[in-house]
Amino acid sequence: MAITLSKEELDAHPGTKSMCQYGAIYTNGAIVCQHKHVHSPSIVGIMFALAVATMVIAMIVKWVRKQDQSGQHHHYYPHSSAFSIFQNHDSDVEQLNPVPVYTASADPSNDFGFYDPNGNLVALQKPLLTYQRDTPPTSQPPEYAPAVPITNIQPHITPVLDYVEYKQETDTDADTDTDTETDSAPPLPQQPPKYSKALTSLKAQEVQKKSVFKPLLTNPYTRKNAWPKIDLKLQTDLLQALETTILPPVKQYNQLTQEEKKVFSESNNYESDVLTGFNSIMKALEAQVQSKLKKKIENESNDITMLFVSKVKLVTLPKGSSKRLSSAVGKKNELQFMALRRRFIEKDAFISSVVNSSVDDVSVGFLDNIERQQLNMNVKFVLTEIPIVGRTRKPDKQQD
Repeated sequence: MAITLSKEELDAHPGTKSMCQYGAIYTNGAIVCQHKHVHSPSIVGIMFALAVATMVIAMIVKWVRKQDQSGQHHHYYPHSSAFSIFQNHDSDVEQLNPVPVYTASADPSNDFGFYDPNGNLVALQKPLLTYQRDTPPTSQPPEYAPAVPITNIQPHITPVLDYVEYKQETDTDADTDTDTETDSAPPLPQQPPKYSKALTSLKAQEVQKKSVFKPLLTNPYTRKNAWPKIDLKLQTDLLQALETTILPPVKQYNQLTQEEKKVFSESNNYESDVLTGFNSIMKALEAQVQSKLKKKIENESNDITMLFVSKVKLVTLPKGSSKRLSSAVGKKNELQFMALRRRFIEKDAFISSVVNSSVDDVSVGFLDNIERQQLNMNVKFVLTEIPIVGRTRKPDKQQD
């Protein structure tokens, strides 16, 4: 078969450029030759060679994967495991260090190892801790700077000499010295170290304290559970009796003019018998206590015998009684306190009998012994510590 060669391939062609012994003819810059050893490259041949090489590589890769899946090839072990130290991936020859073998009695919870593809546990030697290894530590202990040397005192200077006295002596020596040459003064002694402010302040706080006994007086006003208790039904009956029977005359009296009150007060003095408001009731109670202390009136027939309150519960009234009492008395402001004198109470038998029989008197310990000069109070003492506060001296005022 004839082969056509280009000009670049003439040098590689055996024989002359114009003719060949096998009958090649040179025409138009090309040679038509029947030479057996001349091979002209072609695109089809190159593609065929690449295809064959690709098929060979694919077959090799497939064979390697098949060997890995069947377990006949070397397994890959991580570098951190102990097995990778003894296993040689290039050959199957055993090393000097023995490779761990399968152990049927291995404990998965305690032994250190790995599982093979068949599910068997391969026990390995547990890694040693840092302090168990023979290798020297990587880090060195820190190096500390040497201590600062203490300046020694000269031997001709007394260490116990005070700084101020020493300075005064050196000053006097300098004044009395008549020589023209100035002698070198010896170094001054070091002053004693001072404590820090934190230590001195804590020490001062610890020292400036003293133990004292503080008296604890029992409080007579904390009688939360000692006030008389009144049944709710009795409260309602008392409020209804005040509205219907006792307070209507007081309402009529409050609606009168000043001139009419003067005429009406000759027979009934409702202003002094029925007291409303905190200030007026406290003023009347204080006057009543003072009169008993001074013994001006031994048996007062018109003392305050009942005290009705809406918040502080002596004679407790139900909820909403403030508005009802103010409406019953004929006043605009709500009544929180109301006191009735004995003479006014005795006019209604229901109020006087029910309250006296159902409501207990208020018993306060310090009021029982109020006539005595020395009260029998329960005095307790507690041991405690108080700081000693020094008095700061005020600066003297400059006289003009």
